[in-house]
Amino acid sequence: MKEELDNVYRRIRELLSPRYGTQEASALAFALLEDKYGISRTEVLCGKARAFSLEEHQELEAFLQQLVKGEPLQYVLGQAPFFGRSFKVSPAVLIPRPETEALVEIVMQESPESILDCGTGSGCIAISIAAELPAAHVSAWDISDEALLIAQENAVALGATVSFRKKDILKESTLDDALDRYSCIVSNPPYICDREASEMEQHVLDYEPHLALFVPDQDPLLFYRALAELASRRLLEGGLLCVETNRAYTQETAELFASYGFGEIEIIEDCFSVPRFVKARKA
Repeated sequence: MKEELDNVYRRIRELLSPRYGTQEASALAFALLEDKYGISRTEVLCGKARAFSLEEHQELEAFLQQLVKGEPLQYVLGQAPFFGRSFKVSPAVLIPRPETEALVEIVMQESPESILDCGTGSGCIAISIAAELPAAHVSAWDISDEALLIAQENAVALGATVSFRKKDILKESTLDDALDRYSCIVSNPPYICDREASEMEQHVLDYEPHLALFVPDQDPLLFYRALAELASRRLLEGGLLCVETNRAYTQETAELFASYGFGEIEIIEDCFSVPRFVKARKA
């Protein structure tokens, strides 16, 4: 038995609409058909003749059941786009966001010779930098064994050379000075306060790793302080510290870096014109 494309699209939309609303259900339908089956939005709207086999229909039904439960499409498909590449993802790592691509661009503008990505997750930042700056030496740390495994798989699949290590940046900042030095440290650390959970989308709370999302309400700059201490020890003279921030604490993060003696501090907006990134240079 085969099912025509138009019927498949309408079934996806109708099944997902009660949970997501018609507009988002349509967007999910288009994304699922394109990412999994290579069928573009234009082809759907123009009524392309494309039949689905019984096997494809059964696979699609399994995907839809996951989506109906609220699981993010990226986890359902096992992949997410970032900086022009496709990265393997699972609930062990955050889903890469488009605004985070700016961190890669900020680093690329400086062309540093050695880069450390702290809290690498899927490896999207480190791998993108390594792919765009092949002459640079790129290292990446994470506290999660599962995340590191996914990051390593992404590096192999995308042909990028990155040195991955299991490290906790809340502890690494106190280690001896006679260790590796870097010309750039970059990080998208946990920065969402616990109290902000009530304002977040449910699928993020249900599926994405809380370890990579949240910080205590009483210490929202916890990881930025650790990064400043780490950068003070591990950055070469003139080296860069580049971070993504909670927009509620972007200015406070910049002031924190200044208190550690960093200069040339710049707050940079993301692709949605939100002050999101802080760039600072070690004197």
